[in-house]
This record gives sequence, C-alpha cells and structure tokens, in this order.
Amino acid sequence: MNLRRFIGKIRACWNILRSKAYPSFSQAGEDQIVRYLFTSLNISRPTFLDIGTNDPIIGNNTYSLYLRGSRGVCVEPDNRLCDKIKRVRPEDILLRMGVGLEANGEADLYVFPDKYHSWNTFSKNDADKKVYESGIKVLKIDKVPLITINEIVNLYFSET
Repeated sequence: MNLRRFIGKIRACWNILRSKAYPSFSQAGEDQIVRYLFTSLNISRPTFLDIGTNDPIIGNNTYSLYLRGSRGVCVEPDNRLCDKIKRVRPEDILLRMGVGLEANGEADLYVFPDKYHSWNTFSKNDADKKVYESGIKVLKIDKVPLITINEIVNLYFSET
C-alpha cells in the first residue's frame, strides 16, 4: 500500500469516528434495523433476550443495544464464551444453558474449536455436515441443561 492510499484510509476512518454514525456489531446490520425500529417507536432502552449470544461483541445482535444502556438476558451454552460475556457485559443476566421445548431437560452441544465457535450446535446433523464439508472436527460434546423460552420470560421479563 502506498503512502497516499494509507493517508486516505486514515482520513476515512477519522471521518467515520467523528460522525454520528452508529457502528454495527451484528453479521449483516440487524442491530441497526432494530435500533431504527426502537427509535421510531420512541423506545430508548429496550430489554432484550439474546438466545445463543456467542461472542458478546463480534457478530452480536444486542451489543449495540447494550452500549446504549439496554440490558437483557443472554443465553449461551458454551462455557468458553460465558466468561467473555460476563466480563464484557456484566450488567446482563447470563444463563449458561440452551433453550429447548421441554423444561428440566438437557441436550448434547456439539462444540467446535475456538476459531469456529459460531458453528456450535445442538443438531447432530448440522455438526456432521460441518465436519464433512470442512474437515474441522467437533472438539467435544457437552451435556447442557435446557430451559424453555416461557420459563425465561416468566423468570426475567414478568411485568410487576
């Protein structure tokens, strides 16, 4: 990269930083769509339920809300990610479990290596397909407790 191009990139970054643009942390701008909808409804700090939080910042649909003062419940079955979620988002409620159809159940979580943690799944078929297509092996299979969405809503979102 030549010096002129490098300086141009620095200027572009500076213009973005000093603008009033909202950065997107989600995979495809979903957080900006949600921000627009809540702004249109005059809801400044919505409460959220983030099922399968995964990384608490990168590719996350609720981190933008968190930065603007919203708080919610993050559900993440992979213990490797839970420590980072708790550190980055200490004011959110963190449930170290999965969401299922039956209360008091458990399921097998197919856990991929750190670099591929977004591939983690409760579906054996999906895990097998990823292994077949990529050659990346499942690191381990964890038994994970399950909670239903209704239980989460009753415990953390009931109106008082």
